[in-house]
Amino acid sequence: MMKVTVENPTGKSKAVRVPGDLHVILPGKKASLDVDWSGDQRAKYEAAGLVVKDAKKSKDAPANRDDAITDAILGLQADQMTADGKPEVDAINAALPEGVEKITAAERDAVWNKTPQK
Repeated sequence: MMKVTVENPTGKSKAVRVPGDLHVILPGKKASLDVDWSGDQRAKYEAAGLVVKDAKKSKDAPANRDDAITDAILGLQADQMTADGKPEVDAINAALPEGVEKITAAERDAVWNKTPQK
């Protein structure tokens, strides 16, 4: 399985089948999906006018996981910190780029200890 973003720039609703499910993507909308497609299936959706992007290959995504977590931490506000001054795990997870798995408190602590403090 891999995570992709499917965007529908066409003027018509489009149906996307994934094993065991069917997603309808409205015009101008996008959806994040976990898929197990062959290259032929991907090409079929692209030929129908849908834009399919691999979530982990986004040009804007940081090069590695620690960088993604650090970027998320540095973008947080003061009210998104715990009483002891650490960033809230839920706030970090909400700020992570699409396709990056959620972090744990232990992983937050490891990255936080290496992060320049605001």
